[in-house]
Amino acid sequence: MAAKYSSLYESNSTQTVSSGAVTTSTTYSYVGPKADRKQRTCTIRATYDLANGALGATNTTLTIAEVPAGAKMLRMTISSGDDDVDSDNDFTFDLGWTSATTTFLAASTVLQAGAETAYVSEELEELAAAAAGDSLILTRAAGTTNTSGTIYFLAEYILQ
Repeated sequence: MAAKYSSLYESNSTQTVSSGAVTTSTTYSYVGPKADRKQRTCTIRATYDLANGALGATNTTLTIAEVPAGAKMLRMTISSGDDDVDSDNDFTFDLGWTSATTTFLAASTVLQAGAETAYVSEELEELAAAAAGDSLILTRAAGTTNTSGTIYFLAEYILQ
């Protein structure tokens, strides 16, 4: 599975030497906002620049943001702005929590030129809250994106 990360993560490279060979490994740390106690809201604004790698390999996962257990979405929008990030019109994806990858969208085709999907609290009210260790993720279901363009995420949650 190919792992990608949104603009809310920074990469950390570490070099180790073993038997005279240098090995570099990269980990990612979340540097975005996070609610710190119950009844607090948190707004997440993230992007993913497709120049960092198209979303096309089998089971590619784009980690958008970390959220605490009990986080309940209040509003959410995903769009590609004016970019056509799927010129072949074959890219579908799931959007959800790490523990339940289709919580918000399943096999969605929304990332075509100028398209967006937006949810408000009434639509999100019945959907599952985040579990311990969950992140908000986009998982490729089929097809591939272009290698240019940007995907935009805007979400607000409350910690219950």
